[in-house]
Amino acid sequence: MLLPQDIRDCIPRDHIGFAINDVVDTLNMSEIEKTYTNDTGGASAYSPWLLIKVLFYAYATGIRSSRLIEKQCRENMVFRYLSAGACPDHGTLNLFRKKHLTALEDIFVQLVLICGQMNMADFSNISIDGSIFQASASKKHTFNTEEITKWKKRISTILKEAEDIDTQEDATYGKHNRGYDQIPPKLADPKTRQKEIQRLKDKMDKLTTADKKIQDKQDKVKTKTALVRKGTNHNNHNIIDPDANLMKLKNTKAVKPCYNGQLATSNQLILSYDITTQAVDERSLFPMIQKTEDNTKEKIHTLKADCGYWSKENMRTLTQQYTSIDSYIPDRRKNYEEKGRRDNTLNNNHRTYFVYDKGKDAFTDPSGSVYRLKITNRDKDGNILSQRYFREQTTVHNQTPAHNKKTNVRDNVKTKTKAKAKDNAPKQICVDWELEGYKTTMRAKLNTKEGKRIYLERMSDVEPVFGNIKHNQKMTTFHCRGKTMVKREFGLSCIAHNLTKLTNYLKNTQHRKQFETLLLQRATT
Repeated sequence: MLLPQDIRDCIPRDHIGFAINDVVDTLNMSEIEKTYTNDTGGASAYSPWLLIKVLFYAYATGIRSSRLIEKQCRENMVFRYLSAGACPDHGTLNLFRKKHLTALEDIFVQLVLICGQMNMADFSNISIDGSIFQASASKKHTFNTEEITKWKKRISTILKEAEDIDTQEDATYGKHNRGYDQIPPKLADPKTRQKEIQRLKDKMDKLTTADKKIQDKQDKVKTKTALVRKGTNHNNHNIIDPDANLMKLKNTKAVKPCYNGQLATSNQLILSYDITTQAVDERSLFPMIQKTEDNTKEKIHTLKADCGYWSKENMRTLTQQYTSIDSYIPDRRKNYEEKGRRDNTLNNNHRTYFVYDKGKDAFTDPSGSVYRLKITNRDKDGNILSQRYFREQTTVHNQTPAHNKKTNVRDNVKTKTKAKAKDNAPKQICVDWELEGYKTTMRAKLNTKEGKRIYLERMSDVEPVFGNIKHNQKMTTFHCRGKTMVKREFGLSCIAHNLTKLTNYLKNTQHRKQFETLLLQRATT
């Protein structure tokens, strides 16, 4: 069978390979070219444009292994077109990914700006979300400080024993005798041989049992330390990937070393990305806002994020410093409390049923008990804080089942008992007025018709992007180790996603003509 003279005749005209080829040819690679040196001689390097085209297409099709990419460069027609017939080996591809892609974020920004010029997204209206990705490390290699100390002590003991054994064997066999295939005197003598073999078997059984107990103890300790609160892992350290922290995977509920991938998107186009080592998202809100504005060179006017980004500090900063941003971020208890009130499934003593009398500065619960101000918190300088404690004033309690149940409260209200041993002890609630104000204002905005419409856009904006990366690109576990390399690998997936979106966008004839005009302008400047 005869092949066509031009390999492009074998590839569909709307294939993503052509978009990758055209876009990469217009990118500024000066920062990457600076990483190349050939002062000591050697063969000529592959063109960075060639290798970047191959990597972008590989990640877009879910291929991340350098050996599989090398195989595709030899066998796949699209890969051969992008590599101009060259077949870089896996070592070259891996070295380029590690050493020369330091300016990957600059390439990402260039691609985002190209998509912006094509009017593919509104850069002022964004959605932010995070998702957990498994690290290239096992949980069994994660230790806390106690375990590290114990293992170091054990290893020191084992090394000392090994030195003693070497000294003893030198004395037994002689320094210049090999010893390993010479039968010891006890085994050479038939009278003592069986006794010595049984002693060695007993010792081996004891070592096996001890090893199993150590493994069981490690699993037990690591399970306890893996209960991450507020995303902190201060006592854990993974010896394979030191930057990875223990996090709970959403699908399997297993706790494993992971990273948290952050995305800011608009119309399913990724505008900025980041990798964090915290399981919670709230600390990533403002870094992602800043990254997005830096990348797009535009100010954000509408922000949508889930309850993982809710906190009093975040709401205060948005209200005081980012006044131009219209944010839609629900608190963590919104859905639970509103659904509970609609279905009448909340506890009778839930805080949402309490009534506040501003004139008397007191709360009244559903049973009629009055809670009056007891304590107003102050900081170390004596300034009054927003938290205030109210104590129940009734002296005799009607011990009904509903009254004796603790109030189910989170975030800004906590139920405390003065004396847990006594059923009739007065109850106390803590109210954070600042947080209460943020929560009331945000819930009112989200419950409007316009607020519901805007917030629902988030589910069709950022969520499908993570679905594409994890399902289509098969990016559920990172292949690289260390935060720097993991962020680089995540960046390649984000670029591959944007190139896929661009390719689909160009299937429209009018958009294709606009794109060709844009490429011509970039080539001449």
